[in-house]
Amino acid sequence: MNKLLINRLFTIAFVFLACLYLPQISLAADIVSPAKRIVFINSEDHYGSYMYELIDQDYKFPGKVKQFDRNYKRSFYALVSPLVANEKKFINKITSGPSTKGKFFVVDGKQYVVHMTCQANDCAYTNLAVMYRIGDGRMVGQLWEKCKTTLLGGPSAQEVSVLKEVQHVSREDGDCE
Repeated sequence: MNKLLINRLFTIAFVFLACLYLPQISLAADIVSPAKRIVFINSEDHYGSYMYELIDQDYKFPGKVKQFDRNYKRSFYALVSPLVANEKKFINKITSGPSTKGKFFVVDGKQYVVHMTCQANDCAYTNLAVMYRIGDGRMVGQLWEKCKTTLLGGPSAQEVSVLKEVQHVSREDGDCE
């Protein structure tokens, strides 16, 4: 198979697994937190939209209410600014592929929404999971790029556990061996 076909298959698999797995994170919460401090919640809040809807001021799907959120965008840009300093087109690259709708959590009494996005045609090797704390706008993330993990925003141990659990769906063990 050619590389483009393989990349497209990985992209399809990423989206499929993310859609299947993210709604079940509450079941994985017992694994992530033996103290059961992570609780998945249902919400119709606009943060449940796709990440690109929240950060792109000009994006509006026909027949749908505009979801742009200035605070979310500000937090996202602050989170990835160290990466943009090294690679000017990082934001375009990491948001070029599919993303998941936001999933809501309560961690230690604080409400979060988690989103995942990836690079088009390279989802298996370049993807980003972010957690946005609703209320104060704090955002943390984990970038998986070229078989290397980079933590962003100084996540706590609890937040790292959630990010790892959520992001693990995008790759298979042994992908980088």
